[in-house]
Amino acid sequence: MTGKPVILCAYDASTMLRGRKMLVEENGYRVLTAANGKEAVQAFVSHTVDLVLLDYRVPEIDGGVAAIHMKACKPDVPIALLFGDEWLPPSALEAVECFHFQIGAHNQPPGKSGLLAEFAIFVSAARRFVG
Repeated sequence: MTGKPVILCAYDASTMLRGRKMLVEENGYRVLTAANGKEAVQAFVSHTVDLVLLDYRVPEIDGGVAAIHMKACKPDVPIALLFGDEWLPPSALEAVECFHFQIGAHNQPPGKSGLLAEFAIFVSAARRFVG
């Protein structure tokens, strides 16, 4: 990697997406954003990406399907899946390196400390795979 690592962040709520983008950039990363699964796959294919932070409930195609498409193109890029549901189909987890369940994710968005903790979980898990 040269320069700042690039993180693709896909989330369906625009305010949450902007918050995640700002937080990740404040921690020294370059950020690409996508508001749905189709945009996420297009950005992933079109750019060099070092890590994907992907919400399962993105519109158009869900995060599990988006992850499968991403892995088919670039299998070495780690993908972290965020979800706030109690149940995910096993196929949604097959293409990701780590996942994070957030209680009340859509009812009570986390504040800055919650986002930072979530980001730390993803980055520490992804570093195991990136090296």
